[in-house]
Amino acid sequence: HDDQKATVAEWLRHFIDRQGGLICGAELGEFYKNHPEAKSIMGKLKEFIKRFEHLFELTQSGGPVISTRTSAQAGPEEQLPTADEVAEWLLNFIDSQGGLIRGHQLGEFYTNHPAAK
Repeated sequence: HDDQKATVAEWLRHFIDRQGGLICGAELGEFYKNHPEAKSIMGKLKEFIKRFEHLFELTQSGGPVISTRTSAQAGPEEQLPTADEVAEWLLNFIDSQGGLIRGHQLGEFYTNHPAAK
């Protein structure tokens, strides 16, 4: 079972890195859609993240926010996201807020996706 958890941790790390290195908890739905078996293997999110704390960091910012350690420590040479990637992040964020956001909610989006600025 440890091998399965390690595999799921790699899937999650790759998913989060593709999202700019940071996701809010609501964006996990997309990950679970791509990897339906992951949810049962992971168990409780907080415990899973703690077990793989060398890969992930979990913070609370109006909800769970998960970042990859390598992304959080990346330097200025890190490649910027494409416009399509930022658009996808924004669509996911808007969906996670019920399909509608107000301007002041963009601060939370930028907190979750600083590379989008």
